Amino acid sequence: MKSFYFKLPSKKQDNNGTLKEYIINKIADKYPWLSMDGIDGPKSYSSLQYAGPEDYIAFDASPKYDVCAVRPYSWEQYKPSCPCYKCPFDIFDTTNKYDLASEFDIAMKKLDEYAYNKGYYDKGYDYKWFGLPVKAYQNFIQVGNTFIPKKNNTYIIPSDLSIEQKTTINNVIINIYNIINEAA
Repeated sequence: MKSFYFKLPSKKQDNNGTLKEYIINKIADKYPWLSMDGIDGPKSYSSLQYAGPEDYIAFDASPKYDVCAVRPYSWEQYKPSCPCYKCPFDIFDTTNKYDLASEFDIAMKKLDEYAYNKGYYDKGYDYKWFGLPVKAYQNFIQVGNTFIPKKNNTYIIPSDLSIEQKTTINNVIINIYNIINEAA
């Protein structure tokens, strides 16, 4: 897939970074198989959290992540000697540029196409609870690397866990219970 990017609006057009947050939340909710720099890994210079006004959200530009941020000043500074496997600054030479302020609908359509072309990948868990992967099975749940058995509709929390771990597991169990009751 050919790289493309979204240009974030200026501070005057989007003072609170609403469009950037919308894009990040849409990718996280609708396309969880797309990896985002700084969210699905450690924070770095190209983390999405650090993208500001008039920066760029780049797709298929990083060798590690599907989505990353690129700043214009770093583009100018490093373009001549970029040592990356797939240089993120080469995308600025393409015609796939979308300004979120003026081409929002076209940009969202391009994001949908990109996500569906990347395909769905099972990450091995049902959802994340504050960064911990959670997988629900018929007779137990797995929170991170801790298994919690279920007997007669009651979860048996291991006694050797810390209070913080027990609290997290209780919150996960309550969340699962609420989800099941809403579906019923």
